[in-house]
Amino acid sequence: MAIIWETSVLDKNEGIRFRGFTIPECQKMMPKAAGGHEPLPEGLFWLLCTGKMPTEAQVAAVSKVNEMLSSSCRSFVKFSFFIVFLHLTFIIACRFL
Repeated sequence: MAIIWETSVLDKNEGIRFRGFTIPECQKMMPKAAGGHEPLPEGLFWLLCTGKMPTEAQVAAVSKVNEMLSSSCRSFVKFSFFIVFLHLTFIIACRFL
């Protein structure tokens, strides 16, 4: 069994598309930090993992997990983030079975 995961497409006229969204669309639609003009990286992570544009609550949840993991030692953080990433990938893959 294999998982094929296509997270982005490059079009010579429109540029990069992440899960069907162009960079300007992502900049317009994704949640931003208070007073900020650019989307938060956690929002792009959510989009790449789920294929859906994140809400502010979803971006906040990813930020909180990242914050909790970053307070531990570096090796544990890397391992934990990898486990979370695998878990999200598994959830996404199960939707297509």
